[in-house]
Amino acid sequence: MTEIEMGKLAETKATNPAVKNFGKMMVVHHTEIAAQLKMIAAEDKIELPTALDEKHQKKVSELAAMSGPAFDKAYMDDMVKAHDKTVRLFNEASETSSNGQLKKFALAILPKIQAHLEEAKAIQKNLKG
Repeated sequence: MTEIEMGKLAETKATNPAVKNFGKMMVVHHTEIAAQLKMIAAEDKIELPTALDEKHQKKVSELAAMSGPAFDKAYMDDMVKAHDKTVRLFNEASETSSNGQLKKFALAILPKIQAHLEEAKAIQKNLKG
């Protein structure tokens, strides 16, 4: 949910076209991923959060207060950090989850998240010049 909300911000606030496009991609891809995860959770009768927790809402609010190149840099720094963590979590889930459906989901989504990480790193590098 955090990446979707931050992506929406990037679509409107980013000054760099690559950052703006990355934000748009985050909204589309992570909305699709969230829908798939919701289906798995519903089948297993697991309730997922419907809103951001305080920590993540604070991140979104802090980012929303930024503009210009500072926004672009902060957004991409966060996207690299978040996707690095997500890749590690999905790797772990794909290897150790006892839930077969969740394990299959993690394996299927992992390449997309790894691609997001690589693209985020490339944009981050270009922003640094």
